[in-house]
Amino acid sequence: MTRCAECNGQMLEETEAEQPFTVAGRTFVFVIPVSRCTQCESFTISYDAMGIVDDGIARELARHGDMSPAVFKRLRKAIDLRVEELAELLHVLPETITRWERDDEPIDHLAGVVVASMVLERLDGRSTLLDRLKAAVAPLPWTEVNQVDTPAETRCAVA
Repeated sequence: MTRCAECNGQMLEETEAEQPFTVAGRTFVFVIPVSRCTQCESFTISYDAMGIVDDGIARELARHGDMSPAVFKRLRKAIDLRVEELAELLHVLPETITRWERDDEPIDHLAGVVVASMVLERLDGRSTLLDRLKAAVAPLPWTEVNQVDTPAETRCAVA
């Protein structure tokens, strides 16, 4: 049995708790599964539950549209891009991303929209925008004849 991290007690029960999380000056409230100590009333949030919380916060920040430096950084991290990787995709210097995240320079509006869109796509299991940005940085080679996938029986070749 897992012991309580606070009191070392053995009496843990699985339950749900309403838990607020504050990010970038905004508070998000989740009802999440927790392990609660029956002796001292402290609780532990599982790694899986924290993933749900992180994704939920990222989704709400991306949908809201307010792009403060803290939000921009949180969203960049939600799509697992390092500063250098995002800079390459957006065709800016890494120092520019750092200045945006430190509030030393206003965040480019379209860069904020792109990052928020990539977050929403990732959370929906897609990566269309990220794939297009990567292709723009390193275009795929053309072959002499390129097969085009179509939804119907129709086939087309580009020569």
